[in-house]
Amino acid sequence: MGAWDVGSFNNDAALDFVGGIKGVDDLTQAFAALGKEGACADADNACEAIAAADVVAAMMGRPAPDFPEHLVETVVGFGKPDDDLIAAAVRAVDRVRACSELAELWAEAEDADWKGAIEELLTRLDPAMPYSPPPPRDDAPVGEVMGMCLLCDGSIPEADIVTVKLDEDDGIVASSLTLYAHRECLKQNYDPPHFTAGGLPHPDLLVQVKAYLDSLS
Repeated sequence: MGAWDVGSFNNDAALDFVGGIKGVDDLTQAFAALGKEGACADADNACEAIAAADVVAAMMGRPAPDFPEHLVETVVGFGKPDDDLIAAAVRAVDRVRACSELAELWAEAEDADWKGAIEELLTRLDPAMPYSPPPPRDDAPVGEVMGMCLLCDGSIPEADIVTVKLDEDDGIVASSLTLYAHRECLKQNYDPPHFTAGGLPHPDLLVQVKAYLDSLS
């Protein structure tokens, strides 16, 4: 199985899975791969389902402290989960906890931390339960400054930068302008949708940015 910690993304199967997700369909397929009710799920399928459920929690704005940084923009592009997707995630986590090779492996290891991690995930999947975003880690790297934000003029570390490329063709001259912005600045200043499923600036966002720049000229 290759598990080395209790977190949703701390095993090979989960990392392979989230490395290839492109949309909500990938999440629902991971839940379906657990098989029929009453059957014990394969360990790798269980790891993928738990990771998918944690992605749903992130879509709800309730990510795990160790949520993979490279997934942030991708998940923003998925939008907010509907009630059916949240319910499917909860059912999947309950199934893995009740009957799966993954649960059996952690039981054999006599490690109670895995059960605690599962309970914590279920709490984040319940919108009625309180949630506090985790504080930044003291040892978290600031990251190299990659540019200046077109909206706030502040410096942008590598982890927060969004490249905004505006192409224009008036039939005579074609031009391209590349600017940079904080992800949160774009979300706070413009109407959604902000990003595509692949995490790139949505065409509707680019229209709004161009209108803003035109207003300055």
